[in-house]
Amino acid sequence: MVRVGFRILAAELAVVLLMGCQESVPGSHGGSAPPGLHVESTSNDRVEVPAPDVKVDGDGVMTISGVVRRRPNASGDFSGRVDIAVLGSDGTQLAWLPALLTPDPIPADGGAESRYVVHYGWEPPKGSTVHVQWVDSQTAKAEDAQGYGYSSSGYGGVKTAHTAPAVHSGGGHSHHMGW
Repeated sequence: MVRVGFRILAAELAVVLLMGCQESVPGSHGGSAPPGLHVESTSNDRVEVPAPDVKVDGDGVMTISGVVRRRPNASGDFSGRVDIAVLGSDGTQLAWLPALLTPDPIPADGGAESRYVVHYGWEPPKGSTVHVQWVDSQTAKAEDAQGYGYSSSGYGGVKTAHTAPAVHSGGGHSHHMGW
C-alpha cells in the first residue's frame, strides 16, 4: 500500500517537474505574464510570432522576450524588428518599444528564428496588454520617420504616451531605461 502511494506521488511529481521545465522555455508555450497583465501577438503569412514572455522584477523593470520564426517555404528578405505596444485596459497605447532581433535578418536555415529581449524601467497598470508583432525593415523605417508606434498595424498610428528608443538589447547586451 505504501509502495503504491509512493509510486503515485512520484508520478505526479514527475508530471509537475516536466510541465514546469516546459513552461520555462521562453516563447515555447505562447507567452506568460505576471497576474493582471495579458500578452498577445500578431503573426503573418511570412513569420510566426508567439506571444511574448513578460516578467517584472522587484525593481519594477519589465522584461519582454520572445522569438520570431520564419514560416516554412516563406522567401524574401527577413530584416526587421519587433514592435511592442503596451495597451491599457481601455485599449489606449501606453508605451511603444522597438526590439532588435538577434540574428537579423531571420535566418533561412537552422532554427529559422531570431530572438528579442527588452528591459524597460516601468511596470504597466493591471489590466494592460503587451502586444508584439514583427515588422519588416521598410515598415520600421517608415514608423521611425513618422515618430509613431504601430502606424501600419491597425492601432491607428496613435502617438504613444511613452516612447523609449534604445531600450532594446540584442546579443546578450541589456540596457535598462525608464521614463
